[in-house]
Amino acid sequence: MPRLSNPFILLWSHRDLVVQFTVRELHLRHRGSQLGHFWALLSPVTMLALYLFVFGMIMGGKFGVIKNETTFDFALAMFLGLSLFHIIAETVAASPLLIVNQPNFVKKVVFPLEIIPISHVFASVYHAMLSIGILVLAAVLGAPFGHAGISWVGLLVLPFLILPLALTALGLSWGLAALGVFVRDISQLAPFLSTAILFASAVVYAPAKIPPGIWAILRF
Repeated sequence: MPRLSNPFILLWSHRDLVVQFTVRELHLRHRGSQLGHFWALLSPVTMLALYLFVFGMIMGGKFGVIKNETTFDFALAMFLGLSLFHIIAETVAASPLLIVNQPNFVKKVVFPLEIIPISHVFASVYHAMLSIGILVLAAVLGAPFGHAGISWVGLLVLPFLILPLALTALGLSWGLAALGVFVRDISQLAPFLSTAILFASAVVYAPAKIPPGIWAILRF
């Protein structure tokens, strides 16, 4: 039976390689920078501050989901949505060239190429978890200032959102990485596709603003 039909068996049988290549992917993302891996924490903090200023204070955005929603509530909700969305965005952007950019593993050694997309997705999930950790800390520290805070129920639900999202990203990564070997133009379409998914998924605005006819399609 083909290995891709047994993804969990693949993960377990090559678990050492998965860990090794995930760590390698994390190091490559911050290679050459002065602050190194500290950017994994600094980047989401600066983005949270930027979203709060632009979309909250300047544009006065509201999702209208909770009562007495504050600018801080809106910024935290949007930051959470973007943190989860970046798992898909990074996958779509990088996957078409994952195999093409690794000729040594393709031509010179016997290597399970499925590991490369897996490690990339795991690295994206790792960065998303760091962002969510910062969001939870910001929500706790900001509670005395009148925003809605964060519930333990919401925290318990998060893993059930992240797991299917990660599996979806992994399926996309495998598919795009395979197609990218034969159709190089996919890598040129990836940025547009990622942006289209962002604006279609109502991450930075309230779904109520979408006309009903369009929402019937975009809700999927």
